[in-house]
Amino acid sequence: MYAGTMPALLSAVKSGNAAAGIMSAPTTIQAKAAGLKQIVNITNLRIPFLFVGLLANRKAARENSEAVTRFVRAHIEAISVIRKDKESTIRAFGKYLKTDNRQILESVYEEYVDVFPKVPLMTAAEVKAVLDVARNPRAKQMRPEEFFDNSFVQKIEASGFIDSLYAK
Repeated sequence: MYAGTMPALLSAVKSGNAAAGIMSAPTTIQAKAAGLKQIVNITNLRIPFLFVGLLANRKAARENSEAVTRFVRAHIEAISVIRKDKESTIRAFGKYLKTDNRQILESVYEEYVDVFPKVPLMTAAEVKAVLDVARNPRAKQMRPEEFFDNSFVQKIEASGFIDSLYAK
């Protein structure tokens, strides 16, 4: 059953119209407060699936490789801030989630901090998982490797930039 939104899903489970649901912070706090129990933490299962990706078509990436490299470096640096500076990250979460509720912000941080890898390389398994659930029947016939290019991240990693972010 598709509930539509997290609050709608929580209502469906609380009312008994759904036996369970996949929820994320901060909805998980409300679920716990309502007496619901966590069955499994899907994040901890490390199921390959593409959650975050940076997209550019091949021509744009080729013609603007320096700009793409700078953008990817900034993305990687942002990941390092998330992983290393909890307080700054929580302040940013508060701004964009429009809350100053420390319990909510802490729970969002704890749930997602380890989701961001230090070296954000895509894998064929992650892309395949997305292709496997795509509505277009041709998606299952596609090769995952046709959909990603790790060369920008690999170049940045080889330069020592990522290691330097975590050496501080």
